[in-house]
Amino acid sequence: MLKLMIGSCSSVEHYTAGMLLSGVGDALGYRNQLWEYNQSGPAIHQELQELGGLKNISVELPDWPVSDDTVLHLATAEALATGKTGEELLHEVAFRYVEGMKDMEGRKPGPSSILGIAQLCPGTEGGYRVPYNPEATGCGAAMRSMCIGLRYPRPDQLSSLVEVAVETGRMTHPHPTGFLGAVASALFTTYAVQRRPITTWGLGLLEEACPVAKTFVKSAGYAVTETERDWDYFTGKWKCTEPMQPGYTCLLRNENAEFIFTCVCTVVNPAISRHNSRMVSPYVQRKYSTSCVRIPVRLLIGSKIVSIEALLDSGAAGNFMSNEFAHEHHLNLDGRPLGEREESLTSLMNYRCKSAYFTTRACNTQPKIHWLHK
Repeated sequence: MLKLMIGSCSSVEHYTAGMLLSGVGDALGYRNQLWEYNQSGPAIHQELQELGGLKNISVELPDWPVSDDTVLHLATAEALATGKTGEELLHEVAFRYVEGMKDMEGRKPGPSSILGIAQLCPGTEGGYRVPYNPEATGCGAAMRSMCIGLRYPRPDQLSSLVEVAVETGRMTHPHPTGFLGAVASALFTTYAVQRRPITTWGLGLLEEACPVAKTFVKSAGYAVTETERDWDYFTGKWKCTEPMQPGYTCLLRNENAEFIFTCVCTVVNPAISRHNSRMVSPYVQRKYSTSCVRIPVRLLIGSKIVSIEALLDSGAAGNFMSNEFAHEHHLNLDGRPLGEREESLTSLMNYRCKSAYFTTRACNTQPKIHWLHK
């Protein structure tokens, strides 16, 4: 069975590593409930450094349990590994979700997951479906669906992947914003198994998987009217034409290196036509000496306005300023978001006003303000 499930470009070791590391990453991000609801990336990284850094952490009980997401992800994987298909598989998944909810002591399952699983009746007709819930828009379904992509890794299995992701996703998140997240998680996993270029993943979701999902919802005949009514929010966000935001989390030096190597971003140059934007990776920019895009920025520092050029990089996971520039203008950022300090700093772009927090980075090259610096 395992041999049939694994894609031609992957091995048992790849699959094992994927499942294991997803649990490890979950345990790290969860940190026994302490970090799950902490929305400040810099604060988390500060606490991580106080623990001695990532290399000093041994992810094991009792300090680093996995969250409810891994419990239910394993439940999904165990059901898929039985080899069952169709409604038999869906009843198996529902049964394992019900059992999984018995292992939630010390964990924090979301309200949609709690409500959805409480309504499941595996073994009875249609017992793997729950009533439509207009509030079930969270990410719980996506968090437990990576293994679906491992189970259906081939392009000719797209329909099976989508159907299983939709049906298992809406066991707890019957709203399309919720269960389409499950489709995305499973789909991007199978794209990774196929070694498909990451630049094509979003388009594949919109033009390949989402139409299949919508057709399946109609053919299944369950909560069709409500689902079609609320469908466009998810796909609309993926089609959004606004410039991508620089992000909110400050990366460590070694994380920057990985981020630069893998990230893809839309670089928008306000000096040229809006339709002449380019899809570019920062790594590709460096490798092929592609010209960088700089924009004029006005910084309001106290009562003084400073005009300077900034490197625009929407793939950055934070707004970065050189230590030299910060010292020159007496900004004692100390590597923390400026919003946590008394000083105020606002970035006024010439085409859009955007308040911004900045984190210092040691750098000696021009321009002095860097949105991302390796």
